[in-house]
Amino acid sequence: MAYWYARHKRVDLSIIPIRGCCCIDNRMGCFIVGITTLITTLIAFLLVILDIAQFANTDFIIKGGFPGLWRMPFWKVMFIAHIILFSFAFCLVGAISWPSKYRIYNLKPIVLNFFIVIVLHTIVELGVSTYIYSWYGLAAWRLPYVIVNVMFYIIRFVLAIWFMVISYSYILELRQELYTPVDPEARPEIEPASVMPSLISSGILGPRGDPQSTLLLLSHGNNDGSVCKRFNDLDFFGAVQILMEKSPGEVGPTVRDLDQDAASEVVETESLCLNCRKNGTTRMLITRIPFFREVVISSFECEHCGFTNRSVDPAAPIQEKGRRFTLDVRCAKDLNRRVVQPSHSEIRIPSLDSSFPSSESANPRQAELIDAFIGKLRSLLTLETSFQLEMDDPSGNGFIENLHAPLTDPQITCVMYTRTAEQDKLLGFRDDNAPTDGKDDTDENIKDSVSTFQVTCPNCHSDCPTNMKVVDIPYFQEVVLMAINCSLCGYRSNEVKSIAGIAERGKQFRLLIAAEEDLSRDILKSDTASVALPELGIDSEPGTLGGRFTTVEGLLGLIKDQFKSMNPLLFGDSADQEEKTRLLAVTCDKIDEVLSLMRKDAHLVLNDPAGNSYLQSLNPEGTDERLEVEEYQRSQEQNEELGITDMKTENY
Repeated sequence: MAYWYARHKRVDLSIIPIRGCCCIDNRMGCFIVGITTLITTLIAFLLVILDIAQFANTDFIIKGGFPGLWRMPFWKVMFIAHIILFSFAFCLVGAISWPSKYRIYNLKPIVLNFFIVIVLHTIVELGVSTYIYSWYGLAAWRLPYVIVNVMFYIIRFVLAIWFMVISYSYILELRQELYTPVDPEARPEIEPASVMPSLISSGILGPRGDPQSTLLLLSHGNNDGSVCKRFNDLDFFGAVQILMEKSPGEVGPTVRDLDQDAASEVVETESLCLNCRKNGTTRMLITRIPFFREVVISSFECEHCGFTNRSVDPAAPIQEKGRRFTLDVRCAKDLNRRVVQPSHSEIRIPSLDSSFPSSESANPRQAELIDAFIGKLRSLLTLETSFQLEMDDPSGNGFIENLHAPLTDPQITCVMYTRTAEQDKLLGFRDDNAPTDGKDDTDENIKDSVSTFQVTCPNCHSDCPTNMKVVDIPYFQEVVLMAINCSLCGYRSNEVKSIAGIAERGKQFRLLIAAEEDLSRDILKSDTASVALPELGIDSEPGTLGGRFTTVEGLLGLIKDQFKSMNPLLFGDSADQEEKTRLLAVTCDKIDEVLSLMRKDAHLVLNDPAGNSYLQSLNPEGTDERLEVEEYQRSQEQNEELGITDMKTENY
């Protein structure tokens, strides 16, 4: 019944993948416990039936005529079946309740339900055994023997079905509560009755109420009927209504959150009308939308010819590198992942050989082909087969929700890459070969001086100086320190680049943080190194945090800040307090315990396949007791990531 219900509702049955613990998942464990209970009950029932004979006087006695040659093998089979029953049952309970990764789920009712079944089964077993022995000694206690046995085995059947159906149904209920399946036929009510008519009539929104296709995807859902995760619609349309009604002149912050009650800053200016070549009015509002960072909502209206235009443009800073996400969609919970899709990003489904570019390059003549393709997308929502979803975002602001945060999600692959010239032109970057106002320091000693050159601030996009200096690290090598300090917006950043090339062997440092001097050790993390804290369950991908030259204490603080700042899905209006507390508070508290030395068993593992990272030793000439340094041969996969495999060094 439970299995049919799950298939009918298209629910993923295995919400707790415990394959690594006892080689079974939860649904298989429930079936093994229930079916084994039924088998043992059936064997025991046959043994009793074959061992009892009814006389003519309707009295039931132990016949004792069941062949002894058959009796012992049957009892052995029943004994082995009982051992299998209890072994799988306790493995199931231990696997559900023991792994720390799944303690966030409320699984106590499942474990409690199982122990109730075991206790009741034991009570019934002891009661019947006591009755059988008393039947031999006290004739006055003789009730119809077969009735008692039949009742006993009926109770055992009920207990087995209880554990199979009730416990499994609770698992399904918990699964539906955590991951609500997507209903392609359902479509949420988007337009607030008090806001949408005024927005459409005023010209802020078009006749269909969609300011832009990107915003349509975030707030309305796809045109094929599939529903996306929506942020607070009333707050967003309220912000647009402020743009429609607010008059400029009030002083306020540049960016306002949608949940703030104070009136946001609206900028109104005259601009040229491209239709009649006269001056019109443009109103702009900079606001912050959950899961979409900052956006600029603009509305143009010409009083002379009536021409209007509306747009929603991203205001978030462009990241240094682009990102390419690959998601393996396997079950309903993957369809519910929240996605941040910037306007310049491109989405592909390789299995369908499809590509969805940004709205500027859409061709209306292909409407019929698009409608046919939407039919194929509908079949993907039924999860008939698994598929991959790729998102290529040159701006680096895209994001796909990690369901295992702060751990690594095995179904998501994120690759950071350097943008091409075409992508830089698409994002509005100027040519890197353009002349700058920086001074040439070739006549000076680079090692003893600080070089300064002009770059574009990644926050406000204005020109700001970047300072660069070559530093020689004792017992290591030379590195380049670069620092950006924007005087206009206050943005500050620093980065470390290694001058040396890729070493012949990779290097791994393992430090036990047990004293104050361990937190003060200098550490150089290159942009190819990964950082891990195994005891805290923290493991980062190579390249996370970029290149850093700091201390162990500073690196742990950066990791904690990274958890809070780089995951926008944990701090929007739709992220409840319980989710934020569960996923971040525990990890941040563990890092604070290491920083305060309340916990002295944590190890910091710095692994750099390129061999360009460094961790200070307290005894450079001898052996450091708490620091282990290991050099290793890189794997083929690591050589491919570093680009060594594609290098051609012949005839050079």
